[in-house]
Amino acid sequence: QFELWCFTMMAFLSNLQCPCTGKFHHELKALYHSPPPNVDYTTNPTVFGRILEGSLPCAPLDESPTAFAFRDHRPAAPLHGLVIPKRYVKSIRTLSSEDLNMLLELQEMGLDVVKRLAPEAYENKDYRLCFHVPPFISVGHLHLHVLAPVSEMKFPFTTKFWTGAIWCADVEDVLKSHWTEEELLEARQSAADLI
Repeated sequence: QFELWCFTMMAFLSNLQCPCTGKFHHELKALYHSPPPNVDYTTNPTVFGRILEGSLPCAPLDESPTAFAFRDHRPAAPLHGLVIPKRYVKSIRTLSSEDLNMLLELQEMGLDVVKRLAPEAYENKDYRLCFHVPPFISVGHLHLHVLAPVSEMKFPFTTKFWTGAIWCADVEDVLKSHWTEEELLEARQSAADLI
């Protein structure tokens, strides 16, 4: 309950003015996001479950049948998005062997968000896609942070999202720690063949 209250208050306050950029946030919307087969949002105990079911507002960035991207309500960079699976996965520590395609989709959606909303940062590779590592997570639902341009981030965010630390991991490092190079190559090739 306290987590829900805090998130609701931060969503309200962040709609007023962004402390990072001094600009006003994008319009927040409370919308229902269709779940994939066999997914029930009521079993998701987090604020992200409430966003997915439409009872909490957010600023959407992108959506697919199995993933959803929206702006972080406390931005650490001019572009700070979160990409989540619609299926409840607690963290990178609870990933299973079946989660490879889901993780690759989160990465691809994050890259698409950067390409579309921060093209110069994308061209200059001035972005970061990362996860916080338990116990250093704020919400117990897997979420990929999409940050750009990283060169414009200020302290303490540069430390909070430093992928060389024990509390934050780059998406590529997470992929390589769970799957072999061959498995990653095969999954990426299969995804490319579908396009």
